[in-house]
Amino acid sequence: MKTMSTITCIFLLLTAASRAAPPDWFVSGQHPGYQTEFYFVGVGSGDSYEAAARQASAQIARQIEVRIESESAGFISSYADDDRETIRSQYESITRSFSNASLQNAEISEKAVADNTYYVLMTIDKEKYAAGLRVELDRMRSEINRQYKNAELLIDEGKILPAFQTLIETGDAAAEFHARSVLYASITGSPYLTDDIISAPALLTEVRKLIGRISLEKISGDRQTAQNGRLLTEPLTVKAVIRRDTAAIPLTGLRLALKDEDNRLVERQHTDNHGLARFWVYAAGEERGKVTVGIDPGRIPAVLKRDFGEVQTTFHYNITAIAPMTFTVRVRDKEGKRLKSVEDIVSKSVQQAGHHVSDEAVFMLSGVVSQVDAQQVEALDGRKYLVKSELVLFISDKQSGEKVGSLTIKGTGMHSESERKALEESYGKLKPSRKELTRALSVGADRLKPIQARTSKEALARGKACYDKGMYQEALGDLARVTTGDKCVAEAEKLIEEIKLRLLERQKSAIPDDK
Repeated sequence: MKTMSTITCIFLLLTAASRAAPPDWFVSGQHPGYQTEFYFVGVGSGDSYEAAARQASAQIARQIEVRIESESAGFISSYADDDRETIRSQYESITRSFSNASLQNAEISEKAVADNTYYVLMTIDKEKYAAGLRVELDRMRSEINRQYKNAELLIDEGKILPAFQTLIETGDAAAEFHARSVLYASITGSPYLTDDIISAPALLTEVRKLIGRISLEKISGDRQTAQNGRLLTEPLTVKAVIRRDTAAIPLTGLRLALKDEDNRLVERQHTDNHGLARFWVYAAGEERGKVTVGIDPGRIPAVLKRDFGEVQTTFHYNITAIAPMTFTVRVRDKEGKRLKSVEDIVSKSVQQAGHHVSDEAVFMLSGVVSQVDAQQVEALDGRKYLVKSELVLFISDKQSGEKVGSLTIKGTGMHSESERKALEESYGKLKPSRKELTRALSVGADRLKPIQARTSKEALARGKACYDKGMYQEALGDLARVTTGDKCVAEAEKLIEEIKLRLLERQKSAIPDDK
């Protein structure tokens, strides 16, 4: 009885083992009806047919990837050394995506279940697959050639940005085309001829040539002065152009990024129909600061980020303890004649000190030039006239005429012909320094505050009026001149932020596809 029981157990174990054994094609990964010479074959197992099919699909996809990878070393090495790692990563992504897409041609050729485990054998007929691949390659070749010709036409028409985008898309298509062509050659043993298609490295070179012609030109707003934390009184205006022959073609719709000294993003703007972009910037720092405008890298392929990173321009500004003011400059000689050349010199010094010059200003810088000394001297090239002149400038409220400060500038001139010409030469030396101007303004600062408070209220009122009319750029120009009075400044700053949001909304509506 004991012997019979043992035999029974052995029999039952053998029977169970027989039931649990997976199919031979799963164990070997081969099937006599689907030889690997003619088929891509993948096998999988799981707790359902769906899970087994996913595993089998992954095997086939990996086989296709390996085929492409083994044939692609030469393609990747055709790129410049600095590009290869980025291109390899991009190419691997394209290969992976293409391999997964290829599974649409896969069929479940065998199924089995043993002891609650499901088994699947999937296949792709290489001959049918290669035929379909050939059709797709023919279509892609025509499309790549068409895209490249379109890019050349766009360049001829001066439509550089669309041409640039088309070239990038053509390059991506060329890389995918190459992945398909090497798989075709691997399956059929015959290369797919691609001599009439521009290579991906050559396309990359074309794009880089275009980038090399792009420049960002500073139009206005550089070297301003403002108090720390206050808006610069002028926008930083930059123009994006591309050089073509002797022409500078404006680039419209180009997205630019403004970054601070720490390379942090401050703001983005698109160029308008004239290639212009305007950035309203707050001054930040102790004595001086800078910001950089470059092409926004958000949509730029990784392999081109360094090239675009070199297309930028930098704006500098100064920080002052005194709120910038606007002056009308008037200088005359002893006879009352207006000296325009001296006014220009003084005006330039005022602007270099961070202030402004306008005939509509509420402050006046007025002065008279007088001759204080004249003599004849012996020089290496003969006898000459030496004249010393003096300019006394008064800082005053134009409305009341009240003088709140003054500064004196001296100049010396020499001429061989006459004393008068020597005097005129001295005019060119009557240049007040930034230090002298700042000192003079600081002395009268308290007396100037009531006037500045009045002008700040007026600027705030103008800014509000422009805002109500939707004239946002004009409103910002006025609000930036609100520099005195805590309540006025706070109201101006709130309105500035509101305007910036409105401008951003306006820009997004003008470029609806910008995500």
